[in-house]
Amino acid sequence: MLANDCLTVFQTIADTLNAPVETAEMLRSVSKSIVENLAVKACQFFLLGRDPKQLENIASFGVSDRFAVSGPLEVKGMVDELLRGDTVYVKDCQSDSGACHLPAHKEEGIKSLLLVPLRSRGQVIGAMHIATAEERAFSADDLEVIGVVATLYY
Repeated sequence: MLANDCLTVFQTIADTLNAPVETAEMLRSVSKSIVENLAVKACQFFLLGRDPKQLENIASFGVSDRFAVSGPLEVKGMVDELLRGDTVYVKDCQSDSGACHLPAHKEEGIKSLLLVPLRSRGQVIGAMHIATAEERAFSADDLEVIGVVATLYY
């Protein structure tokens, strides 16, 4: 990842955090910046809802509206790992049985998926999902930038 790409992502986030916008609009702007500067297909933000066994999609960029609002993610499998604080990487979510929405991923053209926990005051409160159209291993630099973005949420 080029340093300019990192700076662009962080500048977009800083500008958004300083703007008088709603949380969903702010996260959509962050999602768009991640997609455009990290050369990925999509980015989505999920937060725990009233039901602590479900993650609700709050904002996304790069996926269809149908995919984005297909309902909350149930806390099981890889989502359960994520909520324990682990970053989860799925190399091929079109064939991995642990992927929550296997048919939807195929239909949407998502190949690899990176799930990063969002924390507030030491508690996991949600997740950032980064999707790619091709199988992709994220570099150490990518993971570092993505990790920093995840800590900036709250």
